[in-house]
Amino acid sequence: MDLQITATPRETLVWAPIAEAAQELRARLTDDGYLVRDADPWELQTLGRIPEDDHLEFDPVRVFDVTIGADANASLHALVDDGHSLVWHRTCHPQSDSGHSSVT
Repeated sequence: MDLQITATPRETLVWAPIAEAAQELRARLTDDGYLVRDADPWELQTLGRIPEDDHLEFDPVRVFDVTIGADANASLHALVDDGHSLVWHRTCHPQSDSGHSSVT
């Protein structure tokens, strides 16, 4: 499944398409020993990455934080190793013509 990500200096957010998928991913990562935290929209709002008219885009049930640095890197690699694709969330990175900007 395509998972969208957003990176800030304080967090790396993973956006699952639906709440059930987010719960499953959180549980799998946690069971495998990765650090997963609840997502908080404060930093994205402060940075102006969530437009005021799009405030419902941030659904904490389907968004979770895998922290930063080596912890985030390991978590994201685990998701890719499980067969998921990572793409930048539209509020974070310009999209290509296909509508997705792959994470490299």
